[in-house]
Amino acid sequence: MRHPQRIFPAALISATLIGFISRPLQADPRQVNIKVQNGEPSAAPAPDTSALMQKARQDSLARADKARQDSLALVDTRRQLDTERSKRSEMENQLLSTGLLVLDAVYFETGRTDISINSKPYLDMLAKMLTKYPKLKIEVDGHTDSVGGDAYNQNLSEGRAQAVRTYLVEQVPALGERLTAKGFGESQPKADNGTTAGRTLNRRTELRVLNKEALDEYNRFSGGTAPTPAGHAAGSGSE
Repeated sequence: MRHPQRIFPAALISATLIGFISRPLQADPRQVNIKVQNGEPSAAPAPDTSALMQKARQDSLARADKARQDSLALVDTRRQLDTERSKRSEMENQLLSTGLLVLDAVYFETGRTDISINSKPYLDMLAKMLTKYPKLKIEVDGHTDSVGGDAYNQNLSEGRAQAVRTYLVEQVPALGERLTAKGFGESQPKADNGTTAGRTLNRRTELRVLNKEALDEYNRFSGGTAPTPAGHAAGSGSE
């Protein structure tokens, strides 16, 4: 017969082991991201959140600086365009704001297509001006009064328009690709052909911009259009 005092310790040890085995395993909060390397698990370091936050701040600052630089560049561009426009002559402002310029200092001998020598300095200045606006396609238009027959006036207007174009291209050959010439005879009067003053206004040579959408680029940020100069008389200055 066994002694009763030897049974109690064995039962106590058995109960303790059973309780330990039945408790669920708890993960060590310090353990992170287990991955397998070479067939054996290993712990990978946790992402450095402070580095990620620092990079995000740097990216945000870079974007803000880029936006600021773009804004400053836009302001500078507008300032340059406004400065350029302030330097434009009345002739330039008229052409760029309306797409039409009456060449009121171009003269011809009566019934002829020869350009007066007094008109050539004006046309020299005009040719130089047109080089500043290479995107404009321009037509040189010739007009007459109603004195003479229709066919005569038509031929005269065509010849005068072509003479102006030819002279401009001779001064600046690059203009040849952008300038055309056309005569309208007496078909587009600006004033009454029954008066001397009216006939003088109707005899004229003009520059007309064909691609007016290109004017937008040269007038952008300009703050409005230029006023129409008064006194465009004697466009061709001849009978």
